[in-house]
Amino acid sequence: MRAAVEILFSVTSPVLVRRLIGILETRFADTVKAWRLRRDGSCERVRATGPALRAQERFYLDAVETTRAARGSLTRFRPLGRPEE
Repeated sequence: MRAAVEILFSVTSPVLVRRLIGILETRFADTVKAWRLRRDGSCERVRATGPALRAQERFYLDAVETTRAARGSLTRFRPLGRPEE
């Protein structure tokens, strides 16, 4: 049995709005793992049209790329030292 949880909230930051729209566009463009909810509550697999796009794989590759790009600019954790007794 599958369950879905839906929530509603405001996104006011223009940067986050653009990021959210990009995520939604990628999800809607998925041609490999996408499912469509029918009116009767059942689901059907979306038929692939055009080049294969798997949203989760795209998100993973984007995260890897972003991590690699940021790796040089990350602040490393350095302990302050032992507390005075």
